[in-house]
Amino acid sequence: MRTPILHFGSFEADFSSDTTGQVERSSAGTPLPVIGAHASIFIGEKTKIGAKVQIFRTDFDRYEGSLNYAMLDVEHRISGAISVGLGYNFYGMKLSSNDSSVNGYLKVRHHGPTAFFTIGY
Repeated sequence: MRTPILHFGSFEADFSSDTTGQVERSSAGTPLPVIGAHASIFIGEKTKIGAKVQIFRTDFDRYEGSLNYAMLDVEHRISGAISVGLGYNFYGMKLSSNDSSVNGYLKVRHHGPTAFFTIGY
């Protein structure tokens, strides 16, 4: 089964000037089409190891950026429709501009362990 992958990002930033005291707020949100691969391997009747990778790259107008997501997990089915799991996630995003009127750089990264449960039907 193929499923389309779409990432929605929403960001808000405050900019202030020490010399004038002026404060500006900027916010943006947009869906981004990502290329990804998902795979699972059963290592027993009730246990599986799963992995996901999603990437997005852009070089448009005066902006250059990337979005990367990776996940590795182990999931165990404890009953017919309920599973529990442990995993590790990584999320990284970069956006930069080399235009002299909009010179800036944004870098967001978070990663760490995760615990989850799923209910299927």
